[in-house]
Amino acid sequence: MAKDNLVVSGSFSMSPLYVLITLCDAAGRPQRVECVTANFLSGAIHIEHGLGYDTPGEKKAYDIAIAERDRVFCFKKLRARNNVSVRYTPSQLAEVRRLLVHRSDSQLRAAVDRDDSYVTHIYRRIYPRNRGFWHSDARMQAVAHVFLERGILVGQTHWGPVLYLEKASNQTIPFRRAQGPEPAEGQRTAGRGG
Repeated sequence: MAKDNLVVSGSFSMSPLYVLITLCDAAGRPQRVECVTANFLSGAIHIEHGLGYDTPGEKKAYDIAIAERDRVFCFKKLRARNNVSVRYTPSQLAEVRRLLVHRSDSQLRAAVDRDDSYVTHIYRRIYPRNRGFWHSDARMQAVAHVFLERGILVGQTHWGPVLYLEKASNQTIPFRRAQGPEPAEGQRTAGRGG
C-alpha cells in the first residue's frame, strides 16, 4: 500500500496495487477475504474517518491501514463500504482458482503482463479483424485475488485496465517534495506491497 501513497513513498502511481483484506458485514462481523485496489481501500478509510486528501490525511489513512495487521476492515459508513465493494462472486473466484491451480508461480509471473496469455484471456480477449474486445472487471479482480493468495503482487494498469506484475520501476512518477530532497531510492520502495 505504500507504493500507492504519495506521502509515504515519495512517488505517485496511477496504476494501483491489489491487496487482500477481510471486510466486515454491516453488523461488524468479519466476512470473506476480498481483493481490492489499495487506492480504493485508502479511499474507504478516508471516508470512514473523515480524513482530508492533504498530506496529514494521506499519512493518517496509511497509518490506519498498516495498523490493521490482520487486514480486517469494518466500515460503518455505507459510502466507505461501497468504495471497497468487489465485483467477483465466490463462484468466479473458484473458477479462476481451478484454471490456475496447475500453473507454477513462475509460469503465472511470466504470463501476467502479456495480452495473449492464458492469464489475460481469463478476463480479457481481443478479437481479430477489428471486432473489438471483451473484458470483465470481476474476473480480473478474481485473478488478482488468486495471484495474491499465492504471494504474487499484482496491480491494475491505468491504461487498460489490465493486470501487471509489480516491479521496482513499474509506472511510478518521481515526486519532489517542497521541503527537502527527494527520498533515496531505497526509501521510495520501502514497505511495498502492504
